[in-house]
Amino acid sequence: MLCVAYGIESVSKISKLTRVRRQDVKVCMALLSEMKLIQTNGLSVFSRQELTANGAEAITVFSRVYGTDGDVTELEAVLSEEREEEQEVGV
Repeated sequence: MLCVAYGIESVSKISKLTRVRRQDVKVCMALLSEMKLIQTNGLSVFSRQELTANGAEAITVFSRVYGTDGDVTELEAVLSEEREEEQEVGV
């Protein structure tokens, strides 16, 4: 869900950044969608995964509880770096 919050929605990219198997990422994305924490907006090739209001609230709670854990801060640093690189390239 953090990846989606940072605008990263590709299963392969999420897998690479989080070091989670692609199949597990697919399952997690499906569960997050089923739980209405993320949603798909747009059609077909132009669709995007986005956080719902409940997803944003869950991220806030998650950050308060786990925000200082080493693995969470490491992932957030990687995601911030990835976002900056994409903005520089203009993706």
